[in-house]
Parts: sequence; structure tokens; C-alpha cells
Amino acid sequence: MSETIKVQVGVSDEELRKWAEWHVEHNNHGVAAILYAALGQFDSIGDTLLRTQAELEKLREGDWAKLSRNLHNAEVGRDNLRATVERVQEANERVHAHRFDLDSADDAAHDAWLESLGERRVGGPDAFYNGVEFAHRRIRRALDGEA
Repeated sequence: MSETIKVQVGVSDEELRKWAEWHVEHNNHGVAAILYAALGQFDSIGDTLLRTQAELEKLREGDWAKLSRNLHNAEVGRDNLRATVERVQEANERVHAHRFDLDSADDAAHDAWLESLGERRVGGPDAFYNGVEFAHRRIRRALDGEA
């Protein structure tokens, strides 16, 4: 504390105490009283500085804890968003696989591809509508966090 005040004021509390004692020894009681009063203010300012530094440290620690929590929550949110994007991309890939359900040129390869995705053809008289409905359900489930 003295060093901090020494930098700000230019003297330490030790020097003030020595000057006050010297003035008492030389019967300069008025000057000594002023120096002792300054020393009291010095101590008061020092105590205030210590309390302020302690409060500042508490605030700093609190801010770090808050920032850490916020960072953790942001990372969790980011991970959730990434997982959602991956699910939607997978659903989109599966939907895309059904675009060719009615093509007959390469039925075996198409069926093998669908099977590798865990799918089968969505055919029928209204294949396009069924495909759109299927796509909507797949993407909705992906967004909701379902498989």
C-alpha cells in the first residue's frame, strides 16, 4: 500500500511519521499535528484503497464467472445448432434420394442407395406429393431433434 501511495503522493507513511516525530522533538507541535493529521488521512485513504481493491477483485471474479457461464452457454447453443444442421442435412440427403423413386433406368442401384440410407422407395400414384410430404416430415423431425 505504501508503495502505491508513494508513487501517487511522493512520500511514504514512514517518512511522514519520521517528520512528525522530528518536529515533536524540536517543539514544532503545530507542524507535527498537521503531519499526524496527514498520516491519519494517509491511513484512511490506504484503508479505502484496500477495500476498493477487494471490491474490484470480487467484481472481476464475478465477471469472469459470468463470462465463463455465458461462453459455456454459447458453446452449448452452437453445438446444438450444429447438430440440428447435421440432422437437416442428413434428412435433406434422404429426401434427395427419393427424387428418383420413379426412374426405372437404374432401379437396383437406386434401391441399394436407399437401403444404405435405411430407406425404401416412396412411390404410388402421387409420388411427387408423397415425396414433398415426406421431405416436410423428415426436415421437421430433424429440426425437432428426432432421428
